Amino acid sequence: MKPQAWGREAAAATQPCHPAPGVLCCFWGNRLAGTRGQWVYCAISENSPFPALPNNTIILDLQGNRLREIPAGSLDQLSQLQLLCLMLVNLSGNPWHCGCDILYLKAWLEDQGEVAGIPTCATPPNLAHKPITELTVADLPECSQRHCQSTWLDSFTILLFCGLVATLLWWHFTPALNVSHSF
Repeated sequence: MKPQAWGREAAAATQPCHPAPGVLCCFWGNRLAGTRGQWVYCAISENSPFPALPNNTIILDLQGNRLREIPAGSLDQLSQLQLLCLMLVNLSGNPWHCGCDILYLKAWLEDQGEVAGIPTCATPPNLAHKPITELTVADLPECSQRHCQSTWLDSFTILLFCGLVATLLWWHFTPALNVSHSF
């Protein structure tokens, strides 16, 4: 797992890394010639935490890891990189699970614009090989805020509750009937 040709500096600084389960290896390369930032190459095994990335990252290579999702907020500090000219983000070659949690990564990728390699869904089967950036609401209907199933029992319970409240309010605020009997 080595970075693609980003210059001799990056290739020379990369060391082989084969992490054990739950272990993370990241290499922060020296500043590349003609740039103001660093390249970051990570080898991440299953069940290892997502790394904290330097704010001046200009190349991020997470290709070929076993990433299934990226926790929301993990890439937020990289939003400043637009001022530093984010050169390359590579997330391809990971078995991404395209459930509701992938929407964070999708939005982040769309904000970044150009991405090297096309990260695609591995699961669920109906979305396998679909590019993450091409996912739509129709692909993930369970993630829509409007996705709400109401049953007749829910409706009946609400109506019964409203009827009970209305009856109690009527009983409480209705003046007592003065019944006077004259003989």
